[in-house]
Formats: sequence, structure tokens, C-alpha cells
Amino acid sequence: LLVNGFSRSVGDRCPEIPRLRRRIQDLGACGALMTGSGSAVYGLVQDDDHGARLAQALRGLGYWAVAARTVRAGYEFTEDGEI
Repeated sequence: LLVNGFSRSVGDRCPEIPRLRRRIQDLGACGALMTGSGSAVYGLVQDDDHGARLAQALRGLGYWAVAARTVRAGYEFTEDGEI
């Protein structure tokens, strides 16, 4: 279950956010949500390959997108979606 209490109010003011969430899910993400107050939208994927394919598809649509994975502290990502 992915929940962000700001989603509705921010989405009303910036309809691109809910459109992007739907697009990410339509492209195969297991789920999608905006961060905090809407500075970014992310999708959850099954594995590194799934993430790389999703990021590539989003870049092909004109979005800035990278694949990343959770780590103990900080983050890991590269521009080409390879981790």
C-alpha cells in the first residue's frame, strides 16, 4: 500500500503528477507514488532489469529518469539505468 496524504491536493494543482504516476504504472511498475510534497515521482519495480527498462521507457517519453535501488544509507544510481 503506497500512500501520500498530499497526493490529492498537489495533484489538483499539478495534474501532471497523477498522470505521471499512471504512466509509470502503465509501463509496468508494481506501484508509483510522489515523494513528499511532489518534487519527484517514483515507481517500484521487481528487480534491476525491470528498473532499467522502466527508466529507459520514461526517458524515451522525454522524462528525466534513472533506476535506483535502496541501500543501507544514501543512494545508488547511474544515468543509463545500470546499477
